Amino acid sequence: MRSFDVAWELLKHCPRLAVTPDRFGIPPIYALANLPSAFLSGCRLRFWQKWIYDCIYIDPARAITDSCRELNNIRLLTDNMSIIGSPEKDSHHKFWSFRGLALKFLKMLGIKFLYDMKLVHVQTFQLLHQMCAMTRSLDETQMEACSVYDALFRAVDRGNVEFIISMLKANQELVETCDELWRNIFMRAILYRQANVFNLIHRLDSKLAAATAVDRHGNNMLHMAGMLAPYPQLNQISGAALQMQRELQWFKVASLHFVFFLLVISLF
Repeated sequence: MRSFDVAWELLKHCPRLAVTPDRFGIPPIYALANLPSAFLSGCRLRFWQKWIYDCIYIDPARAITDSCRELNNIRLLTDNMSIIGSPEKDSHHKFWSFRGLALKFLKMLGIKFLYDMKLVHVQTFQLLHQMCAMTRSLDETQMEACSVYDALFRAVDRGNVEFIISMLKANQELVETCDELWRNIFMRAILYRQANVFNLIHRLDSKLAAATAVDRHGNNMLHMAGMLAPYPQLNQISGAALQMQRELQWFKVASLHFVFFLLVISLF
């Protein structure tokens, strides 16, 4: 299970690190956009796991310190295993034995795993919040140079909904951002078959402009639905028949949205 406490501390003292590329030319903000598994939407949970996950409460203000404390507890538990057999440490040993049994029981139920998962998600949101806050001070040229736009489109392609929502809240003008082919985030969401990202269009005040936009070649979102999905998306569905069925479903959904927006425009 990943932990972002070190990254959070670094960004806290130097926010500019969020857009500083590493030796491979990839800034942390792009790396986080490419990591949907660091958020809840990128994790596949069964209904009962989702129920337990929702019942777990983690204080965001203590998420980082709790992570460090958990590491210290594990070290203490390991250290205390070496004192078994010492009479003067008998009560101390019983405490750690009980704690070890409790941890094993929680692991059997999957609660410990879900707790660790939610802890990472809370840490990730704190990390993302700092990154988004830093981007508010950047102009368009700086955002382009720092790969902020690239990170946003990468999040769209990977279906990283939480990343996109946080970025749009911090910079509302990003919703009008287009890639090199003049495609906005919703056109790319259709092209990459990311339904959760496309559904964000209903939250916009400018949904009509976003839905009726065209790219450099004159294609609208209906054309995006008519294009074949990229191989990674198709490969998630086994069988050519099921793949075709999925593609038809996307085309129908895009058609309904497009016709609806055209009707609204005609009324006004």
